[in-house]
Amino acid sequence: MHYGAASWHRPYGGEEGLGFGQGDGSVTGELEGAVVWANYPRRREDGVWTPNLRGSISTSAGDEILVSVHGQSVEETRPATGAPSSPESS
Repeated sequence: MHYGAASWHRPYGGEEGLGFGQGDGSVTGELEGAVVWANYPRRREDGVWTPNLRGSISTSAGDEILVSVHGQSVEETRPATGAPSSPESS
């Protein structure tokens, strides 16, 4: 899945914000097909995103499945590839 178009806003000057995005992609695994979706997430002041995604999957067998995603997501920084994960591992 990837965004085709998006608009992000932080009207209060802090971390809190909201946005709207839409996109498409492909599904592989138990289901095979194409997905289209729209997301109207909110970003809380503590930096946590709360996705509000709706979409549909059109399977290669011709079925259509509605999709809904809600929850919380946090952006995290990962160590560079090959870098030790902790001081004890060096």
